[in-house]
Amino acid sequence: TTEGGKAAVVDEGVIPGRPRVVAAVRAFVDAYMEPLVDVGAVQAPTARTVARKATAKVMAKHERAKDAAPILARESDAIKKLVKAYVQRGQKDGGRGGNEPPVREAKGGQGGFRWDDDVW
Repeated sequence: TTEGGKAAVVDEGVIPGRPRVVAAVRAFVDAYMEPLVDVGAVQAPTARTVARKATAKVMAKHERAKDAAPILARESDAIKKLVKAYVQRGQKDGGRGGNEPPVREAKGGQGGFRWDDDVW
C-alpha cells in the first residue's frame, strides 16, 4: 500500500511471467499476425493491440512457466483461435480499430475478403 492506505496501482502494461517466455509467446502471435497485416486484413496498430491482448491472456494462464516451448506445442491452435476471435470481434464492432477487411477479388470470382482465403 501507499501513503494514506490506498493500494498502489499496478502497471497494466506489464504482462505477467518471465520476460523470455513472454517474448516467445509474443513472437509466435506476431508471426501469426504478419500475413494478415501484409494483405491488409488488419492494420498494424490493431495487430499490435491484438498481439498484446492475446499474449497477456496466454501469459495470465501460464505466468509461472519457465519455457515457452511446451506452451506453444500444446496450445498453438488455441492461441491462433484466440487471435482470430480478437480480429473478428474488432471487425464486428464496426471497425473501431480501423481494421476493416479490404475489398479484393476472392477465389471463385466472388468479391470481398473471406477468412478461408489463403490468409489463414
